[in-house]
Amino acid sequence: MEAVGEAQVFAERTGLGTGPMEELIGEAFGAVAGGYSKRLTSGAYAPSLDSRPGFGVSLAIKDANHALAIANEQNVRLPGLQVARENMMAAREYAGECLDSSSMYGVLRQQAGLEFWNEKSRKGGR
Repeated sequence: MEAVGEAQVFAERTGLGTGPMEELIGEAFGAVAGGYSKRLTSGAYAPSLDSRPGFGVSLAIKDANHALAIANEQNVRLPGLQVARENMMAAREYAGECLDSSSMYGVLRQQAGLEFWNEKSRKGGR
């Protein structure tokens, strides 16, 4: 999810556009990665406050912490997961609890000088 988010932010900042990037992701990496991309571009990463996220950010952080603890016990580094966890934690701190596990996308957007919210997320267009 982190890598897909980075690709979509890159596409938006460079003017390529999220549509063509989403098509490329789906064609190159299949339906799972394409589905992740749709969660980002559809605004599902930050759903309206009266709906539930697909997989809540706090549960994703808990799972990431568990995986990182196991990896640490086995002397395995998971740098991508560490970055994703940090970005999910930053997203939750910024936007609250009602976020999807894909909410690291909002933080990646901020890091690139964009708004946390895209035009289809709960505060899009503001």
